[in-house]
Amino acid sequence: MTIGIDRDQARKLADGLAVAAVVAIPWSTSGIYIFVAAWLIVFLPTIRADEVRDVTRHPAAWLPVLLVALAAVGMLWAEVPWSERLGGFAAFVKLLTIPVLFVQFRHSDRVHWMLLGFLASCTLLLLVSFVGIGLGYRFKSFGVPVRDYIAQSGEFILCAAGLFYVAMTYWAQRRTALMLGVLALAGLFLVSVFYVSASRTALVTVPLLFILYAITQSRPVQMVAFLTAIAVAGGIVWVSSANVQQRILGIFSEVENHGVNNKATSAGQRVEFWRQSLKIMQEAPVVGHGTGSVKERFADVAASEKSREKPTVNPHNQTFMVAIQLGFVGVLVLYAMWISHFALFLRGAGLVSWIGLAVVAQNIIGGLFNTHLFDVVQGWIYFFGVGVAGGWMLKHSKDMAEPATAADKIPAA
Repeated sequence: MTIGIDRDQARKLADGLAVAAVVAIPWSTSGIYIFVAAWLIVFLPTIRADEVRDVTRHPAAWLPVLLVALAAVGMLWAEVPWSERLGGFAAFVKLLTIPVLFVQFRHSDRVHWMLLGFLASCTLLLLVSFVGIGLGYRFKSFGVPVRDYIAQSGEFILCAAGLFYVAMTYWAQRRTALMLGVLALAGLFLVSVFYVSASRTALVTVPLLFILYAITQSRPVQMVAFLTAIAVAGGIVWVSSANVQQRILGIFSEVENHGVNNKATSAGQRVEFWRQSLKIMQEAPVVGHGTGSVKERFADVAASEKSREKPTVNPHNQTFMVAIQLGFVGVLVLYAMWISHFALFLRGAGLVSWIGLAVVAQNIIGGLFNTHLFDVVQGWIYFFGVGVAGGWMLKHSKDMAEPATAADKIPAA
């Protein structure tokens, strides 16, 4: 029982606060944490022991808890100040929101509120971006009103992936006008990604997500058609976008300039960070150097190599970030968690399961080049995306072999 309101009212309020947190993701870090804190304060007292027991039977729920527990124990052997150990642990502890969201949305009928709230927020951001460009307004980065181009492109890709699923559903229902309208909005999101604020991570993620859609959401004949369309669309984007060409072809010159001319470049620095990460990991391969030790270990490597560059605090790879701190054991748990979440959505059907699958795939792909699980925007997209969609999947787990239920169908116009 929550003070002043009964359990059902508290859960309705918690649903609203969760929606507010998701709406805040594209815009405000402080907004995210304010609404998340309020959500937890309202929702946690309503949880029953049997709900926790039912949810934590699933690996998708307890594997994030196991990774957090390992990070907590990992603080014990880290040879850094406790402030850094706790700072490192803070990056892991947010994973605990996933099983909490499983509990909440296993019983909530407001999953689509979350999806629509995020879409509406990103659509407003897209509008502000295009209007700003049209008016010649100089944002901190071209076409990026808030945050950074990597975060924005990631948000827009996810919206485009979800909208594409909706459009294909309307197509199957022969609702042509709605299909074209939804496709147009999806196209605007992708125009921003390819022609306004292209990140290299995004350029890898987009084709892989649509290939994933073709493989998992279509019949063999349709899959061939989708894959052909993806190849054609990719060729059109390549020919028409100088931005995309520069981002892709620039990788080779950046690596060369960094290695030969000792010039700081994005691609060159990433290669250097990965080389240093492998060196650090070799020193403690099984259980790592302890939670929060990343900054200190990179500083040690820079000192031993007499590097003139400022030591990094981020290896720009999710596997390396976990391995440096928790070794092979931590990486094993991380991969098991990713696989469990991917499998949870892979066996489902409908929009919600596709969104969950896209969120997991996007995070895994992004983790090759960044530490997105621990980044603010990408991290909270993962926690809420997996938690909300996963709760819905657990709610309908008995019906996984059947077609999507009414709760997962596209609402009638």
